[in-house]
Amino acid sequence: VPGRARVIVYDGAQVAADQVPVSVMDLTDPVWQGQVAIAPTNASFQSFVTALRVSKGEDGAKAWLEAFKANEPKAYDNNILVLDAVDSGQVAMGLVNHYYWYERVAEKGADAVNAKIHFLDSDDPGALINVAGAGILAGSSQSEAATKAIDFLLSSEGQQYFADETAEYPVVAGVTSTKHDLVPLDQLD
Repeated sequence: VPGRARVIVYDGAQVAADQVPVSVMDLTDPVWQGQVAIAPTNASFQSFVTALRVSKGEDGAKAWLEAFKANEPKAYDNNILVLDAVDSGQVAMGLVNHYYWYERVAEKGADAVNAKIHFLDSDDPGALINVAGAGILAGSSQSEAATKAIDFLLSSEGQQYFADETAEYPVVAGVTSTKHDLVPLDQLD
């Protein structure tokens, strides 16, 4: 039950920080043709497309998707492979969840990771915070055990695990990561 911010990861050797698009809408610019990596079958990308549909309408979302496709994005099976492609310089940028980058930096050290991270502003459909939810099926014969599991996931201890071990955003007030220098969730637009 943590939060996951959608971000642009970029190769600082190919793209200066001030050149990173300020909006996912800018990823259709021909300058980025063949230089953006995505994981189109990943649920987080599909959530982004839903946010795009909600914010831009069906016609607006379709127009962006068609223009983006025409710009020849590079498809990968998952967000880790997208990050790998950016980090190795195969592509200039990619769309991923923030925690993949934080986990990579924790594993290898900031100096050994070429990829950089860019959070988008709130008026952008790419600035999505996905929440990994939990629920109990109405017909469950294990509802008491399920309630205990969810209560643990939402406890300070459970949320601290997500913040420290998976670099995800805690959704319970007062919990912050002691291992990752996460941009505070309340500072993200």
